[in-house]
Amino acid sequence: MLTSAAKPRMQPMASGMALSLGNVTSIALLLFILFALMLPDQPLFGLSKEAFEPDRMVPVLVAVNFAICAVPLFLFSKDAPHSGSKASTASVRAGVGSLFWLIRNWKQNSDAMIYLLARTLAQDAGGVLLILCGVYAAGVMGWDGTQMLIYGLLGCVAGLIGGVLAGWLDETFGPKIAFQIEIAGSVVGLIGIIGASPTKILFMTVADPQAVWDGPMFTTLPELVFVFFGFLGFVFQIAAWSSSRTLLTRLAPASQMGAFFGLAALAGNSTSWLGPMFVGIFTSVFHSQQAGFVPVTLLFAAGFILLLFVKGGGKEPVPD
Repeated sequence: MLTSAAKPRMQPMASGMALSLGNVTSIALLLFILFALMLPDQPLFGLSKEAFEPDRMVPVLVAVNFAICAVPLFLFSKDAPHSGSKASTASVRAGVGSLFWLIRNWKQNSDAMIYLLARTLAQDAGGVLLILCGVYAAGVMGWDGTQMLIYGLLGCVAGLIGGVLAGWLDETFGPKIAFQIEIAGSVVGLIGIIGASPTKILFMTVADPQAVWDGPMFTTLPELVFVFFGFLGFVFQIAAWSSSRTLLTRLAPASQMGAFFGLAALAGNSTSWLGPMFVGIFTSVFHSQQAGFVPVTLLFAAGFILLLFVKGGGKEPVPD
């Protein structure tokens, strides 16, 4: 819908702002969960902490938030013109056939296809960074539920910043270079994360870390450094999501835009197991959660290198 909802010059900003606004609702929801359900001795709605009812209420609130936020999309977003054809078995076969045609004739759109491979590898790594870093923080840093909730809230703030940053980078450097900058920033954040522990900063041991401020949590320097690099990684990874969408609109032919976005979604979903699998293998072999994240940096690097072979994706949209 991006190419229909926004003019070419506005697509980078529209893509970034969409992610930013999504994170605004996430921040509001997390704050409500924190102050209405988690922190009070008697949660709202008469929920019982002993029965873990506040925890079980969270997915319900997420579903309600999702439904409410989808209403403006359906009512006010500009869509592509209706083709006039009806949904049928033949239309499904045609759609699937167009995807296979793209794959068989990949040389006709080689830049877009190389980009899709680069995006798939980088986004697999990014998914690990966004999802499994919470597991990593709980396991390595030993944080409890409230600390993890605050960490998630900071991640949403990072997403808000990342969406705005993506729009600026796309406008300033073009989405291809912006995507590479964001991959590099994600790697820096990831290295900082895996180099941290309750007694380490960037793989260097800190003797007897003491509290550096009187806050309720994240009081030691290693914890603050972990939060900083996690925040940095989240900012650049959310920005990468936005720039990757804008870049695809610059590389794919306008007549096949839907097919290319469908292929991008198919590739991402079909390989989403790759990053977690590598994390699991390296964690099991080396008996270390830090080691488990090493192959994620390799996936980021592979995506970055493949982008070097992609032509296009500059500051201005390529004329039709």
